[in-house]
Formats: sequence, C-alpha cells, structure tokens
Amino acid sequence: MFWFFFQAEDGIRDAQESRGLGDVYKRQPLNRFYSYHDQLLDDKKRADAAGTAFEDEQLLKVFNRTRAKLTEINREKDDIRLDPDLSRKDKRELIDMLENRAAEYAKAAMAVYYESKGIE
Repeated sequence: MFWFFFQAEDGIRDAQESRGLGDVYKRQPLNRFYSYHDQLLDDKKRADAAGTAFEDEQLLKVFNRTRAKLTEINREKDDIRLDPDLSRKDKRELIDMLENRAAEYAKAAMAVYYESKGIE
C-alpha cells in the first residue's frame, strides 16, 4: 500500500479563507431568490410564447429590482476586493456587511413572493 502526500504551492490555499458554516447559511436566501427569479423568468417566457397573460408581472418587477440591487452589491464587493489600500480585515468586514445587506434584500423579495402565493 502506498500513500502519497502533496504539498500545495504557496498561495494556492490563501486565495479565500474559509469562514465557516455561517457563509453557507448566509447564502441560502440568495440561492433561493435566484432560483425563484429564474423560475419566474421561465414562466414569463412560456406565457409570452403561448400568448397568454402572465399573472405574476408585479412579482417579477420586484424580483428584477432586487436582482439589480444584488448586482450592484456584487460590483461593490469586487471593488473592495481590488482596493489595495484596504487591509484584509477591513475588506472582510465590508464584504460581510454587503453580504448581509444582499441577504436582507433577498429575504424581503422572498417574503413578497410567499405573500403573493399565500405561503406562510
């Protein structure tokens, strides 16, 4: 039986430090939001193709506005990551703040979705 151990080159593991399970839970509202938004877009395309009315037009507008906000937040996060004047700690704190804001936007959009569908 042979065992091989490989040493990673310097810097490979430093690209992004693990921040634990909190990140996984923080992303759940975002993942759910993106999934539901994609479904709404697909439903709209199907309704348009069939020449039928799309009943969730107002909901889709809410989701489109939210997605635009999330895109803006992602751009801000990229700017922070690329800022050479910020320390690693400052970058992490600013990005965490933006990720929390993004999660709140996604949760708010999902609340509108659930309310419109009568889901508690």
